[in-house]
Amino acid sequence: MKYIILLILGTFFFNPFGSSERSLARKGNQHYEQQKYGMAEISYQKSINREVDTDLPEAVFNLGDALFQQERYAEAAEQFTKASAIAESKTLKALSYYNLGNSQLKGFIAQAKAAQSAQVQMQGADGGAGGAVEVNGDLLKQAVNSFKNSLKIDPSDMDAKYNLTYAMDLLKQMQQKEQDQQKQEQQEQQEKQEQQEQQEKQEQEQKEKKEQQEQQDQENKEEDQSEEKKEEDENSDKQQKQEQSENQNQKENEDSEEQQDTNNESEDKREDENSQDEQEGEGEKKDENAENKNKKGKGEKAEEQEDSEQDPNAEPTPSNEMPEPQEMRELTKEEAARLLEALKNEEINVQKKLLRKQGRGKAAKVDKDW
Repeated sequence: MKYIILLILGTFFFNPFGSSERSLARKGNQHYEQQKYGMAEISYQKSINREVDTDLPEAVFNLGDALFQQERYAEAAEQFTKASAIAESKTLKALSYYNLGNSQLKGFIAQAKAAQSAQVQMQGADGGAGGAVEVNGDLLKQAVNSFKNSLKIDPSDMDAKYNLTYAMDLLKQMQQKEQDQQKQEQQEQQEKQEQQEQQEKQEQEQKEKKEQQEQQDQENKEEDQSEEKKEEDENSDKQQKQEQSENQNQKENEDSEEQQDTNNESEDKREDENSQDEQEGEGEKKDENAENKNKKGKGEKAEEQEDSEQDPNAEPTPSNEMPEPQEMRELTKEEAARLLEALKNEEINVQKKLLRKQGRGKAAKVDKDW
């Protein structure tokens, strides 16, 4: 594998300035060849500082080389940029662009390694879940342009062509990686968004389900309350109807009892009237019997008087004699039966009256006084 080639100008061109400047430059070259890059940097910097009005392009170029060897790529790039601007010869200008491209390329590679190392450390700290560390691709793009500028001056420089191809491949890989990373981030973002939408959808469904359940529970509760109220109303109506029915029955019973009492009173009255009529009839019959008896006595007496008048020899009845009292006439069987029947009816009426007073209780025993 061919590595990045760094060219260094070993000798200075003839310069019209004093020997002191050339002496410092030569001393810098000696330090550089001995890989004493720090001391070489100092010698080159002193050589440049001696020229107040103008910088030596060769000294500037070699200072960039010394900084490059110390991996101070950004500072080296500044010196190569300056050398490409002040170089008078095409060769020095082409070499300045070439080493400028190398400085930019090495700077990009150093950043990539640092980013990779940081990513490994992050993965170790996060337990294997580390995010990607971004690398600035501007240096790589600048390196491609620097190599192209060098080839424009010297198209035959194969090292410049190789480094240009290498830089372009890295740039393509970086762009592809950025695209893949961007695509992955978009996919992750989309998946995250889909997961969030799915979660929101599930939460919304759970919320709606909960609201539906609460609504159903409320409807069931209201339905139960309605059924209970309906049942209470039905029971209340039933109880009210039952009370009305009981009140109606009680009223009907009371009316029936009153009617019965009225009927009983009317019956008692009729029985009393019948009994009175029977007694009056018995009395009239007794009077009639007595009248008939008196009539019979009077007839016998008239007959005796007639016989006395017819019999002159009969002795006259003294007028001062008291009449003999009439004997009680014995009742006939029919009269005794009617009297017993009247007394029996009287007893029944008395018992009925006692029953009504006692609330239809057991018939009271009445001692007979006859």
